[in-house]
Amino acid sequence: MAAIATLISIIPIILIQFWLKFNWKYYLIPLLIMLPGSAIINLGLKDWIFLGLSQWNTNNNYVLFLVYFPIWVLIVGITEELFKIIPTIIPRFKEEMKNSELTKVQIGWSLGIGFGIGEIWYLAFLIALDTNFEGIQWFLFTGFLFERVLVVILHAGMTILTLYGFNKKKLWLTIILGIISHGIIDYIAVASQYLDEIYILFIIISIISIPLIILAFIIAQSNDRKKKWKDTLQEDWQGLEEEKQDNREIEVISLFPKKDNNK
Repeated sequence: MAAIATLISIIPIILIQFWLKFNWKYYLIPLLIMLPGSAIINLGLKDWIFLGLSQWNTNNNYVLFLVYFPIWVLIVGITEELFKIIPTIIPRFKEEMKNSELTKVQIGWSLGIGFGIGEIWYLAFLIALDTNFEGIQWFLFTGFLFERVLVVILHAGMTILTLYGFNKKKLWLTIILGIISHGIIDYIAVASQYLDEIYILFIIISIISIPLIILAFIIAQSNDRKKKWKDTLQEDWQGLEEEKQDNREIEVISLFPKKDNNK
């Protein structure tokens, strides 16, 4: 089922690539870099934090929903969103993101997709080791398939949001917004395990994020075209001004003809 979820998650990448005709390196490299991200962040950091947090058992629903869950999702949001944007310190990515808003959105999308796909396989590995799932046929994990595909989409959307402030002097603001968004979505996902009705809200948010991601690509592409048009116009204007200046210099020089030394 993890393989099917991965295949479904990759399909949008192929479709958007043919639609906007991106450079594949801005898909594959960030995606491949981030594939082990979920395992690294869970085994290297989150599991140690949650080990201490799990010792805190409470039967009080108010404490559970108002204290325990918010702390849990905040830790997840901070660790995962900050980890996902680490590859943007690579000089080539950093330079390309400064020059193109579309590349920025594309790299954010790819990092989120890569992290989400890596998370699919990390969780599938944990399920395979869990004896409680022994004997269950793979095709019965449709819930896992459906949820993981939605989470991959959400990871992509949240990373795009986190990186939106890059090169606009608002990076920390959008990082905070990305962390908060991540926390809210995770809170809804966790709370839905206790209240089935809340899971519908999780599905609605996931579905709404799809057109928002597409809109982000369209807006970024439009902004890049406007920037290119303005740069071209400015270059033409500068060229025209330089040409006028050269003509003025020629006219001034023509007023003072050279002295003939042969006379």
